[in-house]
Amino acid sequence: MKNVAILIIVCIVVVGGFFLYLNKSGSENKKDNLSETKDSNQLQTELSDDQLKERIGQMIMTGFRGTEARENSDIYKMIKDVKIGGVVLFDYDIPSGSFPRNITSYEQTKKLTSDIQKYSITPLFVAVDAEGGNVNRLKQKYGFLPIISAAKMGQDKTFQTVYKESVELAMELKGLGFNMNLAPVVDLNINPKNPIIGALERSFSSDSKEVVQQAKIFIENHLKSDVIAVAKHFPGQGSATKDSHNEIIDITDTYKTEELIPYQDLNNQGLLKAVMVGHTMNRNIDKNHPATLSSIFLEDILRNQIGFKGVIISDDIQMAAISNNYRLEEAIIMAINAGIDVVTVLNNSPNGYDKDIAQKVRDMIFDAVRSNKIKEIRITESYDRILDLKKQFGIVQSVKSKKERAERIKSKNFELIGQPNTLTFGQALEIAKEVEKIVVIRPAFLLAIFQEELKLEKFDMCYLTDFNTGEGIRVADGKKLTKVMKPDRDIQAFLNITKELKRDPSKTLITCPMSFGYGGAMGPADFIPSTWMQYKDKIEKITGKPADPWDINDAFLAAGLYLSESGANQKTRKGEWNAAMIYFSGSISSPYTWYADGAMMIADNIQSDIEMIQLVTSF
Repeated sequence: MKNVAILIIVCIVVVGGFFLYLNKSGSENKKDNLSETKDSNQLQTELSDDQLKERIGQMIMTGFRGTEARENSDIYKMIKDVKIGGVVLFDYDIPSGSFPRNITSYEQTKKLTSDIQKYSITPLFVAVDAEGGNVNRLKQKYGFLPIISAAKMGQDKTFQTVYKESVELAMELKGLGFNMNLAPVVDLNINPKNPIIGALERSFSSDSKEVVQQAKIFIENHLKSDVIAVAKHFPGQGSATKDSHNEIIDITDTYKTEELIPYQDLNNQGLLKAVMVGHTMNRNIDKNHPATLSSIFLEDILRNQIGFKGVIISDDIQMAAISNNYRLEEAIIMAINAGIDVVTVLNNSPNGYDKDIAQKVRDMIFDAVRSNKIKEIRITESYDRILDLKKQFGIVQSVKSKKERAERIKSKNFELIGQPNTLTFGQALEIAKEVEKIVVIRPAFLLAIFQEELKLEKFDMCYLTDFNTGEGIRVADGKKLTKVMKPDRDIQAFLNITKELKRDPSKTLITCPMSFGYGGAMGPADFIPSTWMQYKDKIEKITGKPADPWDINDAFLAAGLYLSESGANQKTRKGEWNAAMIYFSGSISSPYTWYADGAMMIADNIQSDIEMIQLVTSF
């Protein structure tokens, strides 16, 4: 009842606050977005031209052509000459109607993002649209992980699907060198026929509570991988009947006030770091301006009412919704005056490609500041927010920020199956290092296996209820399941283990069956009872006490022994990949290569975290 009461209060606050703006009934913006000026005698110019241009550059996120970033390429010049703040990569080039634009394969994309960053003095936001389903530039046909749509994730009310999909996606993004994902969509699926949201399965649900819960998990998993998740499309375009790529979206008669709830709730939980604004028109709120160009939406509602303090990003300013109604310079000035921090000019529209677009936009903003159409303080405000966000995610690093990031890495939760808040990453790393002294195994790989197992089993735990047939119930929803444990292989071993450790076998958590085979695995290392019995004596000989699959140290040791014997002792990529395959399926030739691929991706990311800790320790 307490949670229900809190939700009701939040809804009242959000909806009530929103109606304050409805009562303005199309009032003018408190500021004229285009002509907001000062008397030239009052203007205080604090920045030199070079300083101002550098700060403006950080506010520009653009796109380019090319699968490589060579010197004298378009992107090289944008970075060197304009000092842009970010780029967005695409697989398809709209102006030419052809593939590829930037993305062809995993290794090519990883090299491209790395090369781009090498050219930039201030590291870039490197972003991509990777929502899953129909909107994902990292397609399976190029060798990337298959990620399902938000709508399909949202169908699973146990949240196991969104957890698994977003963990894999975030890990892949980090491994590729992306530090920003233009996702999740937190629009409510109010109009299932909406051509740009509902029809493309981009929304988790029509229910705001469901959207918040699904988006929360999606964002949290991105944060764990140091990838910025950009919630979109503020203030909500789930009720739309048209596509802003083609024309302005008027939601005056279809918009529902609960569309703000995901932004309010996620912000209250500290999860909103960046928000993308859609090109929607709601004349009940601002009769003259779409949300991207409206200080009522951005300052009054998003900043003041919701309390958002992060970075506000425009949807592509070259979309027809804007370009058909405003000149580019006019739209950019209005957007910045309204409160946009990052102007996206993605250079990937039917209007054509312009290799000089970044410099043109920079010069437009510079001239607007010097002619008093934009206050210099607006540039500084946005610049500070952008740099703060880059520092938060370790994109921009000083010695101090590196030390702070290393401490954050060590102190972050390292969740294990059935033990969500037992260890920090630093503690888990120390245990893995102790195992490395006993068996030959790389700590990053050992930790990755535990995270890969967690990804599969976090929301899928069972109790065994029938010790003859192996039937049981799933904890999440109480559903009765068959094949919870294989009778002839594992049940007697399970009963022997629990008896020795004085555990009630009917109240001991084990894994549920997957879509194939049996469940019944035990503890953080996810060993089935028969496999645990093969390592029981070895563990007891090393530790001098009864082996316990639910004991963290024993679980780490058991996994280390198994993986080392399966090829991980070679400390080669092939050896570790083989070991992961055997750990999951017992064979390197099974069809479940996704498990080993996922484990290796996680290991790469964990290794980078370990190296950051080691680097700081050496200071």
